[in-house]
Amino acid sequence: MNFFRTLFCICRGTYDFPELTENKVWKVLFHLLFLVFIMSVVVSFGMSYRFNSTMRQFEKDYSIAFGSEIKFTRDVGIVPSRNPEQPRSIPMPFGGRLFYVGTTPSTSSVSPLGISGLNYFVHWSGGIPSLVMRVNNDDASASDWLIGREGEMPVRVSGAEEMIRIVSSRPEGRRWQWGDMESISVSNLFDGFRSAASFLFFWAHFITSLLTALFFSLCFFVLHSIWRDRKLRGLRLLKTVIYAGFPAMIIAGMFPALDLPAFNYSTVYVFCLFVYWWPVSARMERELAKEERS
Repeated sequence: MNFFRTLFCICRGTYDFPELTENKVWKVLFHLLFLVFIMSVVVSFGMSYRFNSTMRQFEKDYSIAFGSEIKFTRDVGIVPSRNPEQPRSIPMPFGGRLFYVGTTPSTSSVSPLGISGLNYFVHWSGGIPSLVMRVNNDDASASDWLIGREGEMPVRVSGAEEMIRIVSSRPEGRRWQWGDMESISVSNLFDGFRSAASFLFFWAHFITSLLTALFFSLCFFVLHSIWRDRKLRGLRLLKTVIYAGFPAMIIAGMFPALDLPAFNYSTVYVFCLFVYWWPVSARMERELAKEERS
């Protein structure tokens, strides 16, 4: 029985499970991997669509404010092509903000009030951008912040004032260490971001969903094996649990794919597997009891 026929039989009910569990273990695992692959494509497509829409708007905002290119120079560092000496800031996706200080700043453009409510921000000062992320949900003045910039180890600090002091400072003699480079098109840069994000979305869901399926299949396998009066045991039990998780994997995958609220992937998967497992196991127990009597 091929994969799509198998998937149809699993999702339409419990009638075909006795026949399906006659498959070899390698075939069951192949079906599992193939379904994980398909759902990873579906989920990554949905997540990439939303991410790309957000990034296209940010690319548009950035190009208007900073120009269509990013320049790399040894003396100044990384600077925008439009008015590199002029400080400005623009909002970033997912609760962030980009603060550009300019090539000759007199004071930092970041203040505790300006970062209130931000999840993260980029402080572009001295030609070297710094990524600053809020570690907890406290008020900005009391929150912990993780600071990372090129060529340095990430630093965790407490309080907005100390964080602003660090990101606003530039060690004496600090220069863009890679030397002069050609300008990079903002459009090409964002295309790279979008391609990388799609790749990460796919593999993140592939690994997460595969590990989730294997882990909870083993959990159900162990729990079902504890009852000694059960006739469904051994490899047939394991194959039954894996196949019973296929509808759960499809339903759970719709939550990240469609950005549905309230529940995460593993919660939906476990709930659906738990609900479907009872009629599946009951069907298999009846079938095995019938085989014993005949």
